[in-house]
Amino acid sequence: MKSWDQFRLDAYWAYNAIAEAEGFKSGAEKRQKQREALKKASRKDKLTAKEKRERKLQDLVASPKKWRNLQ
Repeated sequence: MKSWDQFRLDAYWAYNAIAEAEGFKSGAEKRQKQREALKKASRKDKLTAKEKRERKLQDLVASPKKWRNLQ
């Protein structure tokens, strides 16, 4: 049988372990929400395939050096 001091020490340790785990859980949730927000923002910033092709064509037309070796 445990003495009162041993029981109190075990209860204190268990309470701290639970509180620490809760703190880590909330931190992990915050990081996950931040990651999702970054992914969502990067998806909005990405160009569509059509926009990429148009940009590439504009770049080729604007620079005659890129056509030099094709003649």
